Amino acid sequence: VSQSRYLWADYRKMYRGDWKEDIMPVNQIFSRGRAMLPKIYSRHPRVTVTATRPDMVYHARVVEEVDNWLIKELCLKGTLKRAAMMAYLNGIGPIKLGYDSEYGFAPALGVDQDTGTVSQHATAEKGRKIEYRTNVKPGMPWALPDFPENIIVPYGYVDPRSLPWIANRVLRPLDDVKQDQKYKNTKDLRGSKISSLYTDIRQEEKAFLGQDDVVYAELYEIRDASTKEFLVICENRLLLRDMDALQIEGLPWEFVIFNEDSEFFWPIPDVKMIEEQQKDLNLTRTQVKHHKAIALLKFLYKKGAVNEQEMSKFMSGLVGPGVAVDDESLANAIIPLQPHIPPDLYND
Repeated sequence: VSQSRYLWADYRKMYRGDWKEDIMPVNQIFSRGRAMLPKIYSRHPRVTVTATRPDMVYHARVVEEVDNWLIKELCLKGTLKRAAMMAYLNGIGPIKLGYDSEYGFAPALGVDQDTGTVSQHATAEKGRKIEYRTNVKPGMPWALPDFPENIIVPYGYVDPRSLPWIANRVLRPLDDVKQDQKYKNTKDLRGSKISSLYTDIRQEEKAFLGQDDVVYAELYEIRDASTKEFLVICENRLLLRDMDALQIEGLPWEFVIFNEDSEFFWPIPDVKMIEEQQKDLNLTRTQVKHHKAIALLKFLYKKGAVNEQEMSKFMSGLVGPGVAVDDESLANAIIPLQPHIPPDLYND
């Protein structure tokens, strides 16, 4: 396994500026990423369809209009942007492809006569939705980004196009899972809290979520290329096993990759190449910070040579105060300090 995989969460923290309190950062990871990403994804994605035969020109125009409408309607720009960011930070930007329902297309539960997808609504509570993404629409395709940590692939495969199977970790509210008509054997599912699923989650993130009492189901969606099956497992129970209608030309996944690794499936993140430079810059800037604190005006004075009243005049900030010194020699009574900040630190 590529060692950089264990640092993905750290790379994302660096990007968002989550440094230790004693660090004064010069966040090159963020600035370089913000400069690079807009040049990678299309700011206004659009396709052009060219007819291969003269009699298909008007057909091509219709397909082009439909495709460009779908690109906008399904928020494909946001998906590509987030996948590019994942590829920059973690080396790979997974994009999950689907149709009709976010949690697996079941043709038997597809669009009904009222243009509503049965699998997007609760079984018992009529009218309550159990899927909430606005760009996953009934009877329409969709493409969504995902975290690379949620992807599981078999050992020994380097090319994403050669995978015999792929698994995807999915979190859903337990109540929604039990209300999903696609699933079986959900009655005895217990679920888990967010704090149990993410042991390293910060306290402020828990407060932001404000729902650590909500119970989630940890699902694993498996797509098998050899049998063309779609399976869903939760808590060692098989909730769904059906033919995968989305395996038309391979597994329904795409990956944005900038730097392939010749030995591993997981590519090389750009941030990994910047990491050591980033740490060195932070160290240098932190040293400058400490030097500046030391370089504030300081002076030594002989004990008893300046009383408290005269010292208050000295520290008042008034222009030209007279300060009396009880000593024969001023040079012996007060010695100013002239701290120095190495100019090379600023150059570094």
